[in-house]
Order: sequence, then structure tokens, then C-alpha cells
Amino acid sequence: VNRGFCSSQLANRDGEGIAYLPVSQTVLISGEADGRILEYDPNGQLTHREAEVPAIYRKADRNLGFEALGYNADTHRVWTCNDGPRSDSRNGARNRLRFQSFDEALKPIAQYAYLTDAPLSTRTSALFAMGVPTITPLSDGSLLVLEREFYVSPAKLGSYVNCRLFQAWPDTPLTSEDCLNRDDVLYMAKHLLTRLRHVPGPTSDRWPAGDHLCVRLARSVLRGAQRLVQDPCCPPEIARRALPHPLPICLVLRRPFPQFL
Repeated sequence: VNRGFCSSQLANRDGEGIAYLPVSQTVLISGEADGRILEYDPNGQLTHREAEVPAIYRKADRNLGFEALGYNADTHRVWTCNDGPRSDSRNGARNRLRFQSFDEALKPIAQYAYLTDAPLSTRTSALFAMGVPTITPLSDGSLLVLEREFYVSPAKLGSYVNCRLFQAWPDTPLTSEDCLNRDDVLYMAKHLLTRLRHVPGPTSDRWPAGDHLCVRLARSVLRGAQRLVQDPCCPPEIARRALPHPLPICLVLRRPFPQFL
């Protein structure tokens, strides 16, 4: 039911991720401007409850803090991470990120180290960003993680957004004091599912049988997604279903999958 626009009557927090908590029938929204994860009721008003964010996340630069936010009703876990450190298109750096889980009372549970792939670009850019804007927790405890590389060329022509979709497995927890620059840090194992360009973020539907996951992609990647599913190297487990323009492409990931899902 569309109830129209509901304002919290508060200043813009640069709200990014959103997750619905059925146990309380409330909505969580992560804010990059204030580095907080606040809870709202269905009318858009604050409940005055928020996630107890570990102090280390306060060190994140503005616009590089909390963006991704996800919840899974089977694991009863809320997940987020810092979007990424300041990056440069020419340094080829793999970002070291902290993934954080919370329980349904919004108490912190554990942190995990995550290492992104290296960016594609090695050229001078007018604007560049590399990070994780979206997390979708799965019922088996693993996470769908979208890595996004945003490159704007000085001339604007040749600019792109490159996205990689992974499944990652939280395994060895960190403490807030652990330095991610150490050589002995254990990062989450991850498996590449697909690569796409100009993808705004995956959303998922678990079908009644519980054995499918539908990843919806914006129509702006219609041709790219069609090429993906028609590629002979495309995993045969990906069911090919392209809805007609202007509806979005749906890649239906179907169990059982080797190594993921």
C-alpha cells in the first residue's frame, strides 16, 4: 500500500540503506552524514531506538560511512559496513572494509574483515569511488555483496559504473581494535557471481519454495544482462528470464548452486 511521502521532520541525514524489521514492524535507515542507524515507525517518525554502533566507525569520512544495510528474518541479523576508504582510480588499491552484524535489539554482535577486488581503472579521473553500497543477508548466514566502482573521466566520455556481485561468508570475527593493514588479517571468503555495469543495487525475493533468489536489475542494463545470460560461459544454473522493456531484467538464481546459495 502506497501511503505517500512521510517526513520525519528532521534534517537530511543522507539516508542510504533501508531494512524492514518484521518483529517490531519498523524500518531501519543508515545515514552517511551522521554515521548512525536509526529506527523509524511506519509513519516515518523516529522510535528513539538506534543501533549501538562501535566507536571505530566514527572515524569514517563523510560520505564513506554506512550505506549498505540488510536484514534476514531467519538469522535474525542486521548487517552493514563502511562504504569504503578514500580511493584513487590510479592506485589499484583493494579496499579493506569492516562488516558489522547486529541482533534484533540492535546490539552489536561481531565484525568481519572484507577485501574488495582491485578496481578496473588505472587512469586519471575527475571523480572516482570504490566501495560496497549493498548487502543482502541470506538465510544460510552468507551475504550477497555488491562491489561498485564509479569512474568519471575528465572529459566525461568513457565514464562508467562497474559492479561485481559476490557471495561472501563471515567466518573469523575481528575486534574493533584489529588493524586491517596487518598481514595476518583473515578476510571473508567470497565467490564472484557476476559482473555488470550501471547496476543500482540488487534486491531479492525468496520464492515460497525457498529455493530461488531473484536479482532484479535496472532496465539501463537490459542489453548488458541479455549478453550475460546468452554468453556460453554463463553458469547453466542461472535461469534465463528477460522481461520485456521497460520492465527490469530478472536473473533467477536457482538452488542448488556449487559453492554458493
